[in-house]
Amino acid sequence: MNWKEITTEITKQIKGESRNLSTNRRLLALEAVEKLIPEVYRNNPSFLNQIGKDGLKKELHVRRTISPTENEAINHIYAVLNSEPLPVKKAKVK
Repeated sequence: MNWKEITTEITKQIKGESRNLSTNRRLLALEAVEKLIPEVYRNNPSFLNQIGKDGLKKELHVRRTISPTENEAINHIYAVLNSEPLPVKKAKVK
């Protein structure tokens, strides 16, 4: 699976969901994460599996603090890479 296929699948799934977090905000987070991920990983997504989700988060955190929405975008990237359903965030009960 190449990077374009990964982001296209995530975008399709985000637009097809109805969740509390706005679609636009989640898509912007995906774009922000995409800019942070080194090009070598985007050119060969198998590198992402080699470093793992936590390794990527640590590497990106060195550059700047990752927002919760960006963290969720990273989780979505790994879910698509591993052909898992997107993680579902439970709504907070007030």
